[in-house]
Amino acid sequence: MSTDRTPPAMRVRLVVPHVDGRRVLATGADLPSLDVVADPTTLAAAVARLPDIGLSGPVIESVIDFTRDEELDGAREAVMQLVPHDDAAADGDRRWIDWAELEPVVPHPLARVTSEIIGERRGELEPHPDRVAWARHGWYDAASTWIRRSLRDVGRAEPDAVVQFRHWGISAVMRVDAPDGRSWFKASYPRFAHEGPVTAHLAATLDAGVPSVVAVDADQGWMLVDDLGPTETADVVDQAAAVDLLVSIQAAQAVHTDTLVELGCPLRPVEGLAAELDEALGSAVVADAELTESERRDLVAAVERASDRLVDLGLPSTLVHGDFHPGNTTVTTDGPVIFDWTDASVSSPVVDFATWAWWYEHDDERQAMIWRSFSEAWQRHLGVGADALDRSTVDIVAGAFHAAGYIRLVEALEPRRRFENAAGPRHFIELIRRSIA
Repeated sequence: MSTDRTPPAMRVRLVVPHVDGRRVLATGADLPSLDVVADPTTLAAAVARLPDIGLSGPVIESVIDFTRDEELDGAREAVMQLVPHDDAAADGDRRWIDWAELEPVVPHPLARVTSEIIGERRGELEPHPDRVAWARHGWYDAASTWIRRSLRDVGRAEPDAVVQFRHWGISAVMRVDAPDGRSWFKASYPRFAHEGPVTAHLAATLDAGVPSVVAVDADQGWMLVDDLGPTETADVVDQAAAVDLLVSIQAAQAVHTDTLVELGCPLRPVEGLAAELDEALGSAVVADAELTESERRDLVAAVERASDRLVDLGLPSTLVHGDFHPGNTTVTTDGPVIFDWTDASVSSPVVDFATWAWWYEHDDERQAMIWRSFSEAWQRHLGVGADALDRSTVDIVAGAFHAAGYIRLVEALEPRRRFENAAGPRHFIELIRRSIA
């Protein structure tokens, strides 16, 4: 996939336990580090460098600071915990020390994560019960075994490598390189385990526009899909085509909502969004929004009014992507493709406007282009266009949909991973506030 943006530098601090359980690899009294050039949230570049410094995978846990490029002060920070190593890992200025001697210097927001990893290794803390499977010992081997078996089952070659690409709180992605082609593995957080079955359903019912699915294990939340080949990032130039594809899929899937719900898609009708938001706003994870009871009532009342207006237009409930933005769309030689159906649900199709718009929230020209692309697609495929829909109605309904969803997601995550998605509730609560004004 090509991009015009130069990836930023990333400093990866490595937590490498000794096989004896008593020691940790250190540089002085600090954690050893590795500097790489990498896209935000992607650990593949660091994994590729490990053999160069005498270390190896798999990575047990990876946590990356998601601060936006323009807000970074220096290199992006990351912490990676590796499987235990033996004495050979000590090399040059790296040496084995007792865990008690380790005094790491790790900046916020990764200081808490690092402290907890070390605390668990020292026996001072128990692993959190909500820890995702891919941050546990043995998961990589189990997933790799499933990948190899799945490829054999469809007559594919054994992979040469299964490369950890991105591991964070809600998913793990690995690149699978084989002599007869590349594929991609994804493990989804339990509440998103329907991504594999939904993607397979779309691949079976559509002519194009979604990845080709090789295998799915719904119980594990695992999915293996074919590589898309040469691609370009979907941006403003081909934005209209990507938006048109999404809305055409939504129009086609309106008759499959029962199937989608059976596959695990949450049913979130517009009529229930006000009550859903009201309940979610009582969560402790949005305490920093500092909503008074009066403001909370005003937000909920505005959502109820906007939802009623939307219902009156007769838009169908259908498949909602839930995280539709340029990073989850791409353009192949055959046209646009939409992937990452992690947040798929059944609701009003208009809620997908807000996530694409978020990518360009400070660019008025692009915002206007995005609204025009959606309005034209809604008119073409759903019979409702800009003459019937006003943006404030869409933003209020979409804001409620995404704010409530993000709040419940953040609540469900292990506390030390919550910062990765903490911007979501804040952004969409503010979107409702602005739209009311």
